Amino acid sequence: MDSLWARLPVDKITPWAKARLATLRQEQIPELYWSDLYNLGQEAEKNGELFLASNIYQDIIDHTSLASQRDAALAGLAGLSGQGASTGSRLEHLSHHWLEQTTDPAMLLGMVGAGLAYQGGRALAWRQLQRWGVGESLGMWGQKGLAALGGFIAEVPAFVLVGKGTHQIFGDNVSWELQEVQQELLGSAMVLGALKLSGFSGHGALKKLHGFDGALLAGTPRRLAGLYPVTQKVIPSGAMLAGIMAGNRAQAAYY
Repeated sequence: MDSLWARLPVDKITPWAKARLATLRQEQIPELYWSDLYNLGQEAEKNGELFLASNIYQDIIDHTSLASQRDAALAGLAGLSGQGASTGSRLEHLSHHWLEQTTDPAMLLGMVGAGLAYQGGRALAWRQLQRWGVGESLGMWGQKGLAALGGFIAEVPAFVLVGKGTHQIFGDNVSWELQEVQQELLGSAMVLGALKLSGFSGHGALKKLHGFDGALLAGTPRRLAGLYPVTQKVIPSGAMLAGIMAGNRAQAAYY
């Protein structure tokens, strides 16, 4: 445990994590200690505290003599960093946690709140651009881009605050310390931003592949029409997983 404390900067550990680590530090049975530490790493990963999770996994890898726990920690670290594991295992790791999160009521309400905030922020930004009379100078793509940015600026805090508020209503231990909220805002911005970019890329790939005109995927595909029932499902799903992987890698690299 002393090695883990030495590698963890105090300003990057949330209060609940400090309390859990302090309790673990009293465990005298190695098998139980390493098992509980791994479980804490899993919980930290689920909560989006990737810096803590990655350091826990690395500490287990460096110091445990139990092969099964070392292998589990290696898989967890590989899933966070996107390195040292096959693409299939990384996708399995990410999709498993993604399914856990998307069935969490707090996550679902956070996503609903974020979606509403995005729409409201985008509409407000669009109206403000028209009021300033800068539409012609920016062009349609410039206006859409700035409006989308306005929506994104509203979306990120809504996602974090609604999610944390819902957890607190359900009786979960929630910290509202400024530093922790700032870290969650940054992490959510990375993941949501990566998902938006990957979604945009997937949409563009479908348009180009099947020869659609305009911004919408409407009408009959001009090319490869027989493949469209498959690609319209596979490409967006693949883009979403790519966005999740990119967001997680960005978080792991930052933290």
